[in-house]
Amino acid sequence: MMVNMDVAIAYMDQLRKKGVTYSMAGSRTGADGTADCSGVVYAALLKGGAKPYGYVVSTETEHEWLLLNCFHCIAHNQEWTMQRGDLLIFGEKGHSAGAGGHTAIAIDSLRVIHCNDTANGVSIDAETSLPYSLGWYVYRQQVAQTRDKPTISATPGLIWLPESASFRLQLPIHLRTAPSTKAAIIATLPANSVVKYDAYAYYEGHVWIRQARANHQYGYLATGECQGNRRTSYWGTFF
Repeated sequence: MMVNMDVAIAYMDQLRKKGVTYSMAGSRTGADGTADCSGVVYAALLKGGAKPYGYVVSTETEHEWLLLNCFHCIAHNQEWTMQRGDLLIFGEKGHSAGAGGHTAIAIDSLRVIHCNDTANGVSIDAETSLPYSLGWYVYRQQVAQTRDKPTISATPGLIWLPESASFRLQLPIHLRTAPSTKAAIIATLPANSVVKYDAYAYYEGHVWIRQARANHQYGYLATGECQGNRRTSYWGTFF
């Protein structure tokens, strides 16, 4: 099901007119009269028909949630032509928790609507006012194609989320034949190695990435630790 972004934007504008105030300590969605950036985006997209995530997303978990709702990352730290309904997330993955990140929805090619501390609530501002120095990602909704859908593995609890990006290792890490620390080691990659990957998954306490190799095979690399689908440590940098 497609998310109705007009409904989502209209709901955020209702919260703006209602005068919700900015807070990261309350409901985060506007339900108690307070909201923060990711909480209000989450509430708005739910109004538009998005599938719930199980809890209110942060700028860290918003990436996974958008992918599950047929959004595709169309830009990462690069220029793009903004259009109504684009989702903007600021802060590199692994470094955007709390006040280290921000998120907004484009209402046209020049302006966004977002909940922010400066306005002490929801406001409409020029896109150029956003914190690009943190690094940014842009997600746009699209009709899901088979290759863009999360892949449910035959292994219980293993779901691959598509994402084409790179990971630079901060320390030596084993590349394995399966997403398990018990799987056979293909190679030990040294620190500063760069691995290009096409999907990632949370499994057995680690965040795994999947590297395409010859003959339709894959290599698997643990990029850090997690609890459920909440990342708790990183052993490198995503870009």
